[in-house]
Amino acid sequence: MKIETFKIKDKKLNLERPFFVDYNFDFNQVKSLNKYKFDNLIVIGYGGSINSFKAIYYANMFKVKKNVFFIDTVESDYLNYVVSKCGKNSTLIVAVSKSGNTVSLLEDVIFFINKGFKDFVFITSGGALKELGNKVNAKLINHPNVGGRFAGLTECALIPSALAGINIKKVVEGAKKIYFDKELNKIIAGLAEQFFKLELKGYTEIFSPAYSENLCGINLLATQLVHETTGKGGIGQTILTAISPESQHETNQRFFGGRKNMIGLFTTFEKHSRVSLKVPKLVKNVNVKGKTLSLLDKLNLSDSLNFEAEGVMRTAKKFKIPYASIVLDKLEEESTGELIAFWQLFSVYSAVVRKQNPYDQPEVEHSKNETLKLISNRNKK
Repeated sequence: MKIETFKIKDKKLNLERPFFVDYNFDFNQVKSLNKYKFDNLIVIGYGGSINSFKAIYYANMFKVKKNVFFIDTVESDYLNYVVSKCGKNSTLIVAVSKSGNTVSLLEDVIFFINKGFKDFVFITSGGALKELGNKVNAKLINHPNVGGRFAGLTECALIPSALAGINIKKVVEGAKKIYFDKELNKIIAGLAEQFFKLELKGYTEIFSPAYSENLCGINLLATQLVHETTGKGGIGQTILTAISPESQHETNQRFFGGRKNMIGLFTTFEKHSRVSLKVPKLVKNVNVKGKTLSLLDKLNLSDSLNFEAEGVMRTAKKFKIPYASIVLDKLEEESTGELIAFWQLFSVYSAVVRKQNPYDQPEVEHSKNETLKLISNRNKK
């Protein structure tokens, strides 16, 4: 991983290592799941309990050996659709909740029990989910004492990733490479500090385009990490993630032409599979923007994608919009771990420079409690 950014002053920052980087996942746990024979994998979770798995899954989906369905809603139409695609005897359901008391997740689990599904793995530290698991003979796996959004390298995400057929050892290796690189940590902390300084100058929004279709899951995790870790006390930047180059057809207008309160943070890869175009003679002279289609002959699509990103960054420089970029070698299991680690560390250091607690989310519980009140009172009217 390379981080290309504006000049960061070399100053001593509080680089106390986040506690979650020292967690060591026991890979032997995966062996205990070999007894399950299934074609379909349903993963139920909310927020950090599912977003890290989404990040790993989508980045490596071409290697996945199972039909995977994500459940992070109680929308009945969607739940019925999933049931229609999954046979009861060929499906394994994994539910993830640290507390075990997430009401929406419990509703989802009961829905699938009602539909006759029988194979369950519950990853939890206790609560109602553990008690329910004992009743339905589910496989129980302990959720470590790591908050959901920082649990990407724990059972929370690694167990379902392994069940899907992803090489989780490489994911962990990639993350640890970032976790324990002191110089890179200084750069990430410096980047967090500079973004905070820009926030104080009115740059309240981050535009973060990722130049790979497979990074939609990473984008979800990045959004949760930035918002939940730093959106406290009336401060914290809003992050707008996007998949590019498609986003260039709409959000570039906002980035370049809208209010001058947005900075950029790009994610690109140096290598993609190489596919060259061969423009047929019949259409070589077709006009496009004052040139001809022959311009595209022998063009490698990997190079074209990188030109798209470079064009946006050059324009940002021209418009004097601050930006930085994350550059990885290629998209694979190891780089997935690197990106998860980057966003985890960036959000922690972003909270540290704002003098915030990186690990709490006090406002998140309010709406959950109100929802529970509404459920409790539904029959009292």
